[in-house]
Amino acid sequence: MQKLARLLPLLALAVATARAQDPATLVDRSYPVLPPIQEAYRLSVDPDYDPNPNAPWRLSAPRDPPLPSFEDWFRDYTAEYGVTWPEGSSRSYLPLFGRIDVRNTEANHALFRFIVARWQPQQIRVNFQFASAAPAAFRELGLEDALGTSLSPEEWSALRARLAAHPGVELRDCPTMLAQRGTIDTAKGVSEVIYPTEFDVEPFRGDDGKTGVRVEPQDFRTREVGTIAQVVPGVSPTEQWLTLDMTPVVVFPPSWRDFAGPDSPAAGAFVQPFFPVFALATSVDLRDGRTLVFGGVVVDEPEKGSRVQLLFVSAERVLLDGSPLPLVRPVEEPPPPGFETRRFAILPAAGELALCVGADAASETNVALCLRGLAGHAGVDWPEGSFVRVDRPEWTVVVRNTPENLDRFRRALVRTRLVPFQFRVRTRFLSATPETFESLSLAEKLGGSFSPDDWAALRAKLDAAPGVETRAWPTLLAQPGSTTTIKGVTETIYPAEFEIEPFFLGDGTNAAPNVDWSVAAAVPVNFQTREVGQIVQLTPLLSSDGTRITVDLTQSLVLPPVWKDYAAPAAGVGAMEQPFFPVVSLSAPFDLPSGFTALLGGTRVDDPATGPHHELFAIGVDPVGLDGEPLEP
Repeated sequence: MQKLARLLPLLALAVATARAQDPATLVDRSYPVLPPIQEAYRLSVDPDYDPNPNAPWRLSAPRDPPLPSFEDWFRDYTAEYGVTWPEGSSRSYLPLFGRIDVRNTEANHALFRFIVARWQPQQIRVNFQFASAAPAAFRELGLEDALGTSLSPEEWSALRARLAAHPGVELRDCPTMLAQRGTIDTAKGVSEVIYPTEFDVEPFRGDDGKTGVRVEPQDFRTREVGTIAQVVPGVSPTEQWLTLDMTPVVVFPPSWRDFAGPDSPAAGAFVQPFFPVFALATSVDLRDGRTLVFGGVVVDEPEKGSRVQLLFVSAERVLLDGSPLPLVRPVEEPPPPGFETRRFAILPAAGELALCVGADAASETNVALCLRGLAGHAGVDWPEGSFVRVDRPEWTVVVRNTPENLDRFRRALVRTRLVPFQFRVRTRFLSATPETFESLSLAEKLGGSFSPDDWAALRAKLDAAPGVETRAWPTLLAQPGSTTTIKGVTETIYPAEFEIEPFFLGDGTNAAPNVDWSVAAAVPVNFQTREVGQIVQLTPLLSSDGTRITVDLTQSLVLPPVWKDYAAPAAGVGAMEQPFFPVVSLSAPFDLPSGFTALLGGTRVDDPATGPHHELFAIGVDPVGLDGEPLEP
């Protein structure tokens, strides 16, 4: 009996374990959920019902027929994703506590966890990867074709491995942050460089009778040198994609210039920093987990020379335990032979379109009928077994049809711009010697718009011509109507004024024969900053018919300056240097066919380093989907 008594607890544990492992055993679990789940319920059960003041949960607003309860709706909703509700199972929503209590099997709980994740507390994980490449490595790796693309996790992993293995590429900071939607998040790794902007000069006479000046730096300023990644992440109204409003910056260690001059009595004292900078300011959309590629500007880094700057940005929604937000698709019945079932993301404008064509309400049924009619004008027919179904809470459309009709359906959505999209802006700064400019007849090509094939052919000629140099490849992604900026510059700080300080170093009587005028200094004051390098700022807009893009463009190329010393050598006061900046700029709005590339510029500039050149600027703007694929015009 004693042995049996000792075995009873072990037997009970074994039975409990067996029951827990039995897939048919019902298990109780609670899931925290956020209030947006109520909006999904209301939109799904009655998308046209105004919840204020006749909300369905108020006793004063009876419905005939009554709306299904939240629990019944959620049972049917989860059933679409494969969850079954065997006898004895249950679900209970407690909005006051933000919780759903579920009794079901382990197998169904596993499915349920994925389905309910979209309404659970979550945040956004954002990663910035900064990199630079020598121009030769940039060309060798074909990175120009990667600029402005949207990479899947597998594609980004493969590209990053190639970058890490190449000796001409340097992977720099990769700040990663967790942020709530709509909040400003900043990650930085910097050194605070403090430098003076004013100088106080005092004369002195040593015990040995020698004279000189003592310089006291004043009015110090601070510049953060390093990586600063600032972003405001968000989620689209339909929760299909993420938005990033970001301003990443890389400030490189400065080079220094002494404005006293080697012959000044204050030589070595009036030193100012020149900061190389790579900066970007844009708003973009992307799918969960994908990586966007920016950059292409060239920055002259101290001790490294010209480097092409690159930026890779990825973002994904994660649960509080850090796991990615799962993507769950409803269980679809296998299509008949010759048919496929595809899902397309659509914009809420589809509901407005349904109302414009005469629908009495923007219900899921009316939107589906509108899209079906729209596709009919594009040559889509609907054989027996085909269908169109709209999921309005997620703004997706599920279509079953033949592969040919599905392709036509997608083109119809693209042409009417009912799919989410943004612009990929590719630019090039080019310089050509006068001889090459004439031999390639570039003057005749300026101001023209080239189709993708024609531009590829011209680009190949430009790349092969020995007298043509590509200075930079600035490329970015931008939302329609938003102003974006990309720059690769060196902040050149120079004095706008000089004060000549003569010093009376006599015996103190101020008698003219005893005055020593031998010490005087030109003191630089009123420092100003000029950005030297490439700057592109633009605002793209799409025409109402979707055939052309209006680009409000401001671009400039400021070449490194030539320095002129305005101090007379006989004055003995040191240097009074001023910079001469060769500048090429263009500022004008213009129209561009979708997918075409415009060749602009042609200004002749005397580059101090390479002699006379014609400066050219190429720009192409393509509407692309959230997966980076170009949209058909």
